[in-house]
Amino acid sequence: MADNPFDMTSLSEMWLNSTWSNTELYIDGYNIIRRDRDDSRKGEGTALFYSTKLMARKRLDLFVHDIETVWMELTLSNFKKTFICLLYKPPNVDFDTFKASLDNVPEQSASEGVETLTLGDFNCNTLPKTLPKISKELMQLLNIC
Repeated sequence: MADNPFDMTSLSEMWLNSTWSNTELYIDGYNIIRRDRDDSRKGEGTALFYSTKLMARKRLDLFVHDIETVWMELTLSNFKKTFICLLYKPPNVDFDTFKASLDNVPEQSASEGVETLTLGDFNCNTLPKTLPKISKELMQLLNIC
């Protein structure tokens, strides 16, 4: 990141938990917003690293408690706000449960008149020409069709 700086990156399945301090994850010139996994679980743990040059803040009020999400409010140079949402859907989580957990997310961002950019690891194959039903539903949910 020092050789090829960029504004933001998202990482999932980092195995972050309470034993990791932000100091251990420190990257010069970047801030971190993280969502740790439960100490008793394997895998999971998500984080957004973003340039200290960006005007951004963590949005705890948007976090979804049933699934792993990290939310950031980014204010652009024209003072327009954008939400950045990092999602992680573990492979063992039922899609209907995942979908139900996200039901209020579009409403929240719409109520504030803010566009949302969704990033993440959805453990869902969207490459085949004929998509499985779950892949179609995920794409509709995230409005990428």
